[in-house]
Formats: sequence, structure tokens, C-alpha cells
Amino acid sequence: MKLEQTPAMKQLPLMEAEVKTKEKLEAFIDKFGINPLLDMLTEICYEKAEHIEANWQDKALAKMWIKDAKALAKVGTKLVDVMR
Repeated sequence: MKLEQTPAMKQLPLMEAEVKTKEKLEAFIDKFGINPLLDMLTEICYEKAEHIEANWQDKALAKMWIKDAKALAKVGTKLVDVMR
């Protein structure tokens, strides 16, 4: 008799991937600090905005990615100020 997978069981590989990703991010932060990670996330957001606007002509979605990039940059700046 074959058991059907429940929605929770179907998400198990995703949850395992998230745990592995979280562990890698934690190791990165331990080694380099949080600001380089925030800088990379900011850059990714700007790149996504540029790609979306150029290839999908979706200015509203691109604007959302730019807003996220600016928010991450602001957090990074505030962390630098706090650590001084």
C-alpha cells in the first residue's frame, strides 16, 4: 500500500534546503560579518530590478525591488553607525 504525501511531507525537501541555506548564511556571517551579506543582497535587488524593467517592462515590480534594495542599504548603514 502506497501512502500519499501530505502537503507537509511535500515541503520537507524545501525545508531541508532552507535549513542548509540558513546554515551556510550563518557560516558566512560568522566569517565576514553581516554587512557584506547586506551589501550582496542590496546588489541582487538592484540587479533584479534592472532585469525586470529591461526584460519584462514591469516598472511597478522593478520599483518594489529598488525599494527593497534601498531598505537593505539603509539597514547596513545603520549597523555600521551602531558598530562605531
